Amino acid sequence: MGVNATACAPRRIELPDADPAAWREPLGTSTRAPSADEVVPEHPAPWWRASLGRAVSGPPAMGKDVIVAVGLDRYLTVLERQTGDRLWRKRLNAPGAASPLVDGNRVYAATGGREGRLFGFTLDGKRRWDRGVGPITGPIALADSLLIAATEVGQVVACDAGTGEVRWTRRLTQAIRAGVLPVTGAVLIATDDSVFRLALATGEIEARAGLPGTAVAPAARQGDTVVATTADGQIVTFRAGDLSLIWSLDVGAPVFGGPAIARDSVFAVSIRGVLWRVPLGNPDAADGIPIGAAVRAPASPVRHGVLIGTLGGEIVLVAGGAVMPQGRVEGPIEQAVVVSNGAMFVVDGRGRLHAWR
Repeated sequence: MGVNATACAPRRIELPDADPAAWREPLGTSTRAPSADEVVPEHPAPWWRASLGRAVSGPPAMGKDVIVAVGLDRYLTVLERQTGDRLWRKRLNAPGAASPLVDGNRVYAATGGREGRLFGFTLDGKRRWDRGVGPITGPIALADSLLIAATEVGQVVACDAGTGEVRWTRRLTQAIRAGVLPVTGAVLIATDDSVFRLALATGEIEARAGLPGTAVAPAARQGDTVVATTADGQIVTFRAGDLSLIWSLDVGAPVFGGPAIARDSVFAVSIRGVLWRVPLGNPDAADGIPIGAAVRAPASPVRHGVLIGTLGGEIVLVAGGAVMPQGRVEGPIEQAVVVSNGAMFVVDGRGRLHAWR
């Protein structure tokens, strides 16, 4: 009896004191291409699967030791990365509104609706603070010591990441649908028809420029170059410093997943399922590859191609002009497929995180 009881005892999960892999903005990097140097498993096989809730409000934060997600069912969930085992789960006040963030021993989350709030937890699940800011629209981001969020009514709020104290607020003229993008010394905010540059320290408006469409997904940045996509099918590139336009390209259909930058090119996939590769320095050389399925998720560049999750639940790798199936889950896939340390991760249409390796 004693031997059997010991053999059947649940494995004790040790909570890490801190996670060394900072994930301070959506997809963990300003280029929105966290898998650009990763190699897709040659023959992906299921590793583990875990429930994150009814559906997620943004891409999970992929730490070195933990994975963090916020669901539309109001739960903040932290998993052990190697097994998918749940470390802890907390119910928030409202449905999630953005991808969560992980930075050292802190976890940050946001909820939406009129009662939208920002939350700061320690990595072991203790709530340190929360702050009501209104109807948050994702993504949120950490910039220096500030946690910054934008709302559907056009307000930008910067809170002290350690205490939740409001450092500054700025009210803009229109709704904000694509969250905030940190740049050097500032944050960029896209409204329905404009982009604003706000000073990071004070929230003062430093520059404003028009946008040829409404940005509905996080922009990507490489150095001083920013790329945004619009709901009417434009890829727009401008300078972070003065917001001056570099080029724009009409791809003929909405791009809801947003752009990614890798190998000095922009990758974006339209709702019609056309993957576009646009050299940053030569937009006239843009080319589109049909993948044969509708897509809302962003393209995910990897070392030898681009991974895409479709509304039908198929995961494909586009490489050398070929479209190669990699796996299938219950659709729709609406978040980027992420490859990290040789494993592939994807969230299905029922809020389950699948890991292959």
